[in-house]
Amino acid sequence: MNDTENKQAWCKDGEVKEKLFVSRLFDSGASVLLNPAKSTDLYTHDLFLMLQCDVKTVTTPFRTAFEKFGIQPSDAVTLNVKDVERYKEKYPNICIIFDVNHELYTGTHMVFLKSILIHIASGKVPVHKYEKRINDERGNAKDSYVMNCKMMPKLL
Repeated sequence: MNDTENKQAWCKDGEVKEKLFVSRLFDSGASVLLNPAKSTDLYTHDLFLMLQCDVKTVTTPFRTAFEKFGIQPSDAVTLNVKDVERYKEKYPNICIIFDVNHELYTGTHMVFLKSILIHIASGKVPVHKYEKRINDERGNAKDSYVMNCKMMPKLL
Protein backbone atom coordinates (compact mmCIF):
# COMPACT_ATOMS: atom_id res chain seq x y z
CA MET A 1 0.00 0.00 0.00
CA ASN A 2 1.44 3.30 -1.10
CA ASP A 3 -1.24 5.74 0.03
CA THR A 4 -0.49 6.46 3.69
CA GLU A 5 -3.68 8.54 3.93
CA ASN A 6 -6.16 5.86 2.80
CA LYS A 7 -7.55 4.93 6.19
CA GLN A 8 -10.14 2.47 4.85
CA ALA A 9 -7.49 0.51 2.99
CA TRP A 10 -5.26 0.41 6.08
CA CYS A 11 -8.20 -0.79 8.22
CA LYS A 12 -8.97 -3.57 5.71
CA ASP A 13 -5.30 -4.55 5.63
CA GLY A 14 -5.27 -4.55 9.44
CA GLU A 15 -8.27 -6.91 9.52
CA VAL A 16 -6.47 -9.39 7.27
CA LYS A 17 -3.34 -9.22 9.41
CA GLU A 18 -5.37 -9.64 12.63
CA LYS A 19 -6.97 -12.82 11.24
CA LEU A 20 -3.56 -14.19 10.21
CA PHE A 21 -2.21 -13.40 13.68
CA VAL A 22 -5.11 -15.16 15.39
CA SER A 23 -4.75 -18.23 13.14
CA ARG A 24 -1.16 -18.88 14.27
CA LEU A 25 -0.57 -21.57 16.85
CA PHE A 26 1.54 -20.57 19.82
CA ASP A 27 3.68 -22.82 21.98
CA SER A 28 3.37 -20.29 24.78
CA GLY A 29 -0.03 -21.46 25.96
CA ALA A 30 -1.66 -18.17 24.97
CA SER A 31 -4.70 -17.98 22.73
CA VAL A 32 -6.25 -14.99 21.06
CA LEU A 33 -9.73 -14.44 19.76
CA LEU A 34 -10.97 -11.74 17.45
CA ASN A 35 -13.28 -9.34 19.23
CA PRO A 36 -16.78 -10.14 17.89
CA ALA A 37 -17.75 -6.48 18.43
CA LYS A 38 -15.51 -5.60 15.45
CA SER A 39 -18.40 -6.57 13.17
CA THR A 40 -20.35 -3.53 14.37
CA ASP A 41 -17.53 -1.23 15.55
CA LEU A 42 -14.41 -1.25 13.38
CA TYR A 43 -12.52 0.89 15.89
CA THR A 44 -13.04 -1.20 19.02
CA HIS A 45 -10.10 -3.18 20.39
CA ASP A 46 -8.98 -6.01 18.16
CA LEU A 47 -8.52 -9.10 20.30
CA PHE A 48 -9.13 -10.94 23.53
CA LEU A 49 -6.10 -12.68 24.97
CA MET A 50 -6.36 -15.87 27.00
CA LEU A 51 -3.35 -16.88 29.07
CA GLN A 52 -2.42 -19.70 31.35
CA CYS A 53 -2.94 -18.33 34.87
CA ASP A 54 -2.79 -19.59 38.41
CA VAL A 55 -4.64 -17.81 41.21
CA LYS A 56 -3.15 -17.44 44.68
CA THR A 57 -5.76 -16.36 47.21
CA VAL A 58 -4.38 -14.33 50.11
CA THR A 59 -6.76 -13.95 53.07
CA THR A 60 -4.28 -13.25 55.87
CA PRO A 61 -1.71 -10.46 56.11
CA PHE A 62 1.91 -11.60 56.55
CA ARG A 63 2.25 -9.90 59.94
CA THR A 64 6.03 -10.27 60.31
CA ALA A 65 6.86 -9.33 56.71
CA PHE A 66 8.18 -5.88 57.55
CA GLU A 67 10.49 -7.02 60.32
CA LYS A 68 11.77 -9.97 58.29
CA PHE A 69 11.76 -8.64 54.73
CA GLY A 70 10.98 -4.90 54.73
CA ILE A 71 7.58 -5.41 53.05
CA GLN A 72 4.43 -4.03 54.64
CA PRO A 73 2.19 -6.83 56.00
CA SER A 74 -0.68 -5.48 53.90
CA ASP A 75 1.36 -5.85 50.70
CA ALA A 76 3.28 -9.09 51.23
CA VAL A 77 2.28 -12.14 49.19
CA THR A 78 4.02 -15.50 49.05
CA LEU A 79 4.63 -17.96 46.26
CA ASN A 80 5.91 -21.44 47.07
CA VAL A 81 9.39 -22.16 45.78
CA LYS A 82 8.22 -25.60 44.62
CA ASP A 83 5.38 -23.95 42.64
CA VAL A 84 7.88 -21.73 40.85
CA GLU A 85 9.98 -24.77 39.95
CA ARG A 86 6.90 -26.60 38.63
CA TYR A 87 5.79 -23.55 36.63
CA LYS A 88 9.26 -23.20 35.07
CA GLU A 89 9.10 -26.78 33.86
CA LYS A 90 5.45 -27.03 32.79
CA TYR A 91 4.17 -23.49 32.19
CA PRO A 92 7.05 -21.09 31.46
CA ASN A 93 4.70 -18.35 30.22
CA ILE A 94 2.18 -18.52 33.05
CA CYS A 95 0.69 -15.48 34.71
CA ILE A 96 0.27 -15.56 38.49
CA ILE A 97 -2.73 -13.71 39.92
CA PHE A 98 -2.69 -12.74 43.58
CA ASP A 99 -6.22 -12.18 44.86
CA VAL A 100 -5.66 -10.37 48.15
CA ASN A 101 -8.60 -9.87 50.46
CA HIS A 102 -7.94 -9.29 54.16
CA GLU A 103 -8.45 -6.60 56.77
CA LEU A 104 -5.40 -4.56 55.67
CA TYR A 105 -5.81 -4.61 51.90
CA THR A 106 -8.07 -5.76 49.07
CA GLY A 107 -6.81 -5.95 45.51
CA THR A 108 -6.07 -8.32 42.66
CA HIS A 109 -2.62 -8.17 41.09
CA MET A 110 -0.89 -10.09 38.31
CA VAL A 111 2.67 -10.90 37.39
CA PHE A 112 4.25 -13.11 34.75
CA LEU A 113 6.52 -15.93 35.86
CA LYS A 114 9.32 -14.56 33.69
CA SER A 115 9.26 -11.31 35.68
CA ILE A 116 9.39 -13.22 38.97
CA LEU A 117 12.34 -15.27 37.70
CA ILE A 118 14.24 -12.12 36.74
CA HIS A 119 13.75 -10.71 40.23
CA ILE A 120 14.71 -14.01 41.86
CA ALA A 121 17.90 -14.19 39.76
CA SER A 122 18.80 -10.63 40.78
CA GLY A 123 18.54 -11.56 44.46
CA LYS A 124 15.69 -9.12 45.06
CA VAL A 125 13.13 -11.71 46.21
CA PRO A 126 13.58 -12.99 49.75
CA VAL A 127 12.73 -16.53 50.78
CA HIS A 128 10.65 -17.37 53.85
CA LYS A 129 11.32 -20.78 55.39
CA TYR A 130 8.41 -22.33 57.26
CA GLU A 131 9.81 -23.43 60.63
CA LYS A 132 6.91 -25.80 61.35
CA ARG A 133 7.36 -27.57 58.01
CA ILE A 134 11.04 -28.53 58.22
CA ASN A 135 10.16 -32.21 58.66
CA ASP A 136 6.83 -32.05 56.83
CA GLU A 137 5.95 -35.18 54.88
CA ARG A 138 2.41 -34.14 53.86
CA GLY A 139 3.42 -32.22 50.74
CA ASN A 140 3.40 -28.71 52.22
CA ALA A 141 5.89 -26.23 50.81
CA LYS A 142 8.92 -25.76 53.02
CA ASP A 143 9.70 -22.27 51.71
CA SER A 144 8.15 -19.44 49.73
CA TYR A 145 9.26 -16.35 47.89
CA VAL A 146 7.95 -13.16 49.49
CA MET A 147 6.92 -10.35 47.17
CA ASN A 148 5.19 -6.98 47.33
CA CYS A 149 1.90 -7.23 45.44
CA LYS A 150 1.79 -3.46 44.99
CA MET A 151 4.83 -3.76 42.73
CA MET A 152 2.66 -5.80 40.32
CA PRO A 153 -0.01 -4.44 37.95
CA LYS A 154 -3.41 -4.23 39.62
CA LEU A 155 -6.34 -5.89 37.86
CA LEU A 156 -9.10 -5.07 40.35
